[in-house]
Amino acid sequence: MNSDIENKEAGDINLLKSLTDHIPVALYQFVKYPHDAGSRFIYASRAVTSIFEVSPEELMADAYA
Repeated sequence: MNSDIENKEAGDINLLKSLTDHIPVALYQFVKYPHDAGSRFIYASRAVTSIFEVSPEELMADAYA
């Protein structure tokens, strides 16, 4: 049962990534933690490269890239 849920979740994530990678706008999710505990991008579509000039992976690894 747990494996079925994990497979569906992985499929949903792949579908979302596929959709967002093929639209002409940048989508991202940015989290700012309370009490000045930092911030980070937890999602970034491929189009962020045209805005920030870094890959989505670089942006998610380092919000200040």
